[in-house]
Amino acid sequence: MEIDDNDVNEDNLTPKKYALKSSHELRETGDYTRFTDEMDDIFDGLESRSITIRINSVKDLSLKLLDGDFLLKVRAHNYISKIYTILNGNQDLLIRCYFSFIICMLMEDKHSSESLIQEHGFIEFVVNLLNTSTDPLNIDTDSLEKNDKI
Repeated sequence: MEIDDNDVNEDNLTPKKYALKSSHELRETGDYTRFTDEMDDIFDGLESRSITIRINSVKDLSLKLLDGDFLLKVRAHNYISKIYTILNGNQDLLIRCYFSFIICMLMEDKHSSESLIQEHGFIEFVVNLLNTSTDPLNIDTDSLEKNDKI
């Protein structure tokens, strides 16, 4: 039996095009997923009812922002506005101290500072932060001595 080349359908000969991703694309997707998971965890902690969880989350955020690559990702994915909104509403003195540190880090970067300055009430927030009369890092030594005696 002979095969006639004219009987072959060209549609059957063309390979199906599957959406294959390169290893670079897969790494990028994985990096993005890990980053968004980290940010979701931090935001969940910042919105927690527990003051300890909120303090640990803002501390983690502060430490992560020291990494330049992390800061670039935060800026690229427009998280600066969300960070400002969540932390601006917090009244705990220690969290506000961390927040002022975060503001200082973000203000060092031109693009981040432009984004922050556009936030509603940013200048008033900075002025109020600088006018805070209580020192969140000042430890009451009398209460520590009482606890040590017990």
